[in-house]
Amino acid sequence: MRDAVSALLFILLKGINGEAYNVSNEETHITIAGMASLVASGIANNKIKVVFDIPEENIYGYAAETKMKLNTDKLKKLGWKPEVGLEEAYTRLIESMKYCK
Repeated sequence: MRDAVSALLFILLKGINGEAYNVSNEETHITIAGMASLVASGIANNKIKVVFDIPEENIYGYAAETKMKLNTDKLKKLGWKPEVGLEEAYTRLIESMKYCK
């Protein structure tokens, strides 16, 4: 969230009117399975585990992993750079959710 807000501020203050900018941290690509494993091991300290309960009769398969690469060159030329890594982002998200009751 912090990176998104700082990127929007950079665009508002330094961006060119009418231009489109991608806001992305290219270093944080992860699959859903990888995200689950990261949270289970890195954030929950292995207190939870990830289980893949895939029925044997599944004849449809699953979509291949895809990686969307959003080009952030224009935004970086304004002086912006991402600062929050994936594990820190998830830790912050989970912490913020504890107070949303």
